[in-house]
Amino acid sequence: MKRLILVGLLAAALAAPACSRKTDGTTPPDRGSPSAGKPFKAELTRLDGSKLVLPDDLKGKVVLVDFWATWCPPCVASVPELKRLYGKYHGQGLEIVGISLDEDRSALERFIKDRDLAWIHTFSGMQWADPTAKDHGVDSIPNTWLVGRDGMIITDQAEQRLEESIADALKAPARHAH
Repeated sequence: MKRLILVGLLAAALAAPACSRKTDGTTPPDRGSPSAGKPFKAELTRLDGSKLVLPDDLKGKVVLVDFWATWCPPCVASVPELKRLYGKYHGQGLEIVGISLDEDRSALERFIKDRDLAWIHTFSGMQWADPTAKDHGVDSIPNTWLVGRDGMIITDQAEQRLEESIADALKAPARHAH
């Protein structure tokens, strides 16, 4: 019975639309043209308080940027797949940067610890007002971006072909910005 309930909850979470900052129940508008070819710039704070400056601090890595929150069912449902991909590709040069839109730092820390999520986690405590989310037009989560070894955005819609996009990015030589 517990397994059936768990399967039902997982199916509902996967079928649920993305979590949105809009409160009227409508789907947020499409962001328009992708940000591909532009640098992914951000100044983030890791959970340990240290700074992370993108793209500089992770140049040479393929970076999956995951805007998410612990209170978002589709975000939580995506965690096992992110964990699998991190385990499979981290040794080949993949890094994941989770940009949490949570307000409760302790709930976020518990969530990460309980699920043994080994990648980089950042937190501002500002929810939808998070500067990086605002700068990149994030209005729904989960919102997954892929950044190449050169710090340039490959796609701001990576969830559509996630594993294939990661594998392709890891094979590709770094492009150099002009």
